[in-house]
Amino acid sequence: QYFDQSFNGLGESGWRAKEKEAFQAVEDTGPDDDELVTDAIKTMLSALGDPYTRFLPKEKYEVLTAYATGGSAKAGIGVQLLEDP
Repeated sequence: QYFDQSFNGLGESGWRAKEKEAFQAVEDTGPDDDELVTDAIKTMLSALGDPYTRFLPKEKYEVLTAYATGGSAKAGIGVQLLEDP
């Protein structure tokens, strides 16, 4: 959800036009075309001109949410101390 109801000056119709452009850019892509889809999303978001709006790829999103919820982030280093028998 974008909190600026003016969509940073684009207006809702301008934002919907950018969204439509992004969908059209990827409508003929396959399931392995992650880079093309990512580029289309980044292009759409850059139209907002907002330095705080970011796109997180799936892997980074999973790491962030796992960290925030206390789950396993599948990345980093873990340390476990064991008593010597």
